[in-house]
Amino acid sequence: MPLPAVLSIQSGINKPRYATLKGIMAAKKKEIATVNRASLGVADAPTQRIERIYIPQKTKKTEFITGQPKEIAAKLIEKLRHEARVL
Repeated sequence: MPLPAVLSIQSGINKPRYATLKGIMAAKKKEIATVNRASLGVADAPTQRIERIYIPQKTKKTEFITGQPKEIAAKLIEKLRHEARVL
């Protein structure tokens, strides 16, 4: 996704599907194919780099922005610039 971007996830939106006994038994018999990078034509050099690993602070700060779409967009831009400092 191109940056800058805003990502919002609603808890409880996904209902998990549980495997059936038939599916579990079929998965046990399935062969796992291994593929090396060279056969795919991909360079051996890593393409990603980990810059920092941290545990985010847990906060419960949900705020609903109401109004007309133009007003909501303006308020959201203001909050992203001044409070979140991402723009």
